[in-house]
Amino acid sequence: MTKNCLLFLLLILLFSCSNESDEADSLPLSKEQNIHFEKAEDTGIEMNDEPGYKKPEDNVSKTESKKSSSQAMRSQTFPVPELEKLVYEAIQSKNTTDPAMLSKASNQIVMRQESGTFTSLNSYFIIDFENDIFTNTDYYFTNGAQLSIILPTLQHFYVSKILPSAGKNAMNHYKLSLRQNMYTPINPEATEIDFNDRPFAGIMLMELNKISTSHKNRIRITTGFQLGTIGKSSLAEAIQQNMHELEPIGWKYQISEDLLINLAMKAEKAVVLNRHHELIFFSKASLGTYLNEIEGGFMYKTGFLSGIYNPFPIAAAGSFEYLEPRKPFRFCIFIEGGARHNFFNATFEGGFFNHHSPYVIENNRRIRNIAQLTTGVELAYRRTALQLKLVYLSPEFKGGFDHRWGAISILQNLNK
Repeated sequence: MTKNCLLFLLLILLFSCSNESDEADSLPLSKEQNIHFEKAEDTGIEMNDEPGYKKPEDNVSKTESKKSSSQAMRSQTFPVPELEKLVYEAIQSKNTTDPAMLSKASNQIVMRQESGTFTSLNSYFIIDFENDIFTNTDYYFTNGAQLSIILPTLQHFYVSKILPSAGKNAMNHYKLSLRQNMYTPINPEATEIDFNDRPFAGIMLMELNKISTSHKNRIRITTGFQLGTIGKSSLAEAIQQNMHELEPIGWKYQISEDLLINLAMKAEKAVVLNRHHELIFFSKASLGTYLNEIEGGFMYKTGFLSGIYNPFPIAAAGSFEYLEPRKPFRFCIFIEGGARHNFFNATFEGGFFNHHSPYVIENNRRIRNIAQLTTGVELAYRRTALQLKLVYLSPEFKGGFDHRWGAISILQNLNK
């Protein structure tokens, strides 16, 4: 209980610190744009007054022109008026004069000025599939599947509004996910409980995430609220029994029904960031009736990268994530390592409220310090990205084994 209280205080501290980030502009600028940006800051000259600058409203109808003029008047109190020019130049780099795109970009600037942060215009659909069949095993974490949608409109959810940002001028993405995980002992066809192995468990979670990125400071804060169930209602038993030729009858001994409520937070800092190398350090914390743990680690990527600190490898032209011409194809290999201390895991120790599971792993049999190593490859072409990875996990309980599984992730940008 004392450890859980300390973890709760730590999570509160992390949330409060994330709101105190640098208020400097976080727009992902190219080298030339960044020099121009610094000069404008030093001289106090508004880039809108420079000769040869053609405002976006010159390319749209009179109605759009009046709208943009009104928005320009509202922007005079904002300390970085050159944002409008940068968006315009980004659109023109793709020879785009679509009034609707120009209007969206202008609206995004106004939203940024009013709230101190802005929401990305990009929408994504993501499919994640994890299974230990890729490593020729069939036990412990044996299957995971997740469907996610990232939409600007998710910012209007009340939970989205109270989740912290990476400081003023940060760019935010909002993600809604549905996830299911399955956990089994080494022999899922056993007719009796094996008290030297892990219990059967299945979870189903709905999660709302806010991914907040400060490009200039190379900081990202990802926070999420998870709500779901563990037990028969997760449908893990029904799905696995349909997948196996021999029915895993041990599911009758699974962790009993309970409610899962969790808060999760991840803080990332890029220390190396260019078109061929990326090194990021991260820390994570989870608190709730599903997982209580803290983690720290790193991720290194090398290959043909964008060189801009974005959470997703693909973005639509005309958005803030697309401020310079991009090559249609990108490729990288990556390695991620992490170490965590787990205080509580409902899939081993049973539900937080329901203490009547047929079998759980006792506290004195748990291994609390766990290491995880992930390697993989990531490919992106135009509006589609594919990630393949292998994961290694050290033993989580005394008498248990280490574990390995593979994962596939497909990401599709929905913007036209």
